[in-house]
Amino acid sequence: MLPVFYHGLVVQLGCMPADFWINKSLHEEYVSFRGEIEAGLSEIFGMAHQALTPEVQVFTPRTIYRASNSMNAAFAGFAGKLLGRDDFARPYRGTEFEAVGTDLRKLNTADHGYRGDRDATDAWAGELGVAGWYEWRQA
Repeated sequence: MLPVFYHGLVVQLGCMPADFWINKSLHEEYVSFRGEIEAGLSEIFGMAHQALTPEVQVFTPRTIYRASNSMNAAFAGFAGKLLGRDDFARPYRGTEFEAVGTDLRKLNTADHGYRGDRDATDAWAGELGVAGWYEWRQA
């Protein structure tokens, strides 16, 4: 259960919304790499879907469970549309995560580079109730 919790929920908290545009760019610019992209996303969503189980929900703090699954739903909708893979978003249909994920996608409708990724991340954090859980630092 720990790998599902860690990879399906916790890791996802730090992976979006820039992932939308990274994957879109790779998909468009490296056509020969599409099979690897799809395989990688299939693995990611396979783990993310396992995080929807009642067993994982029981021992996950509510804010983390809601935020991560909502982010996964947002990314699943985006990636599913990009790759024509309805199965990525299907497990979120009819859940609160689908609705929140749709709202998150509206906050991240175009690639605006690094500054846009930061702005979208901050907007997502506000929407998910996790603002203040991180800070931006100069690299």
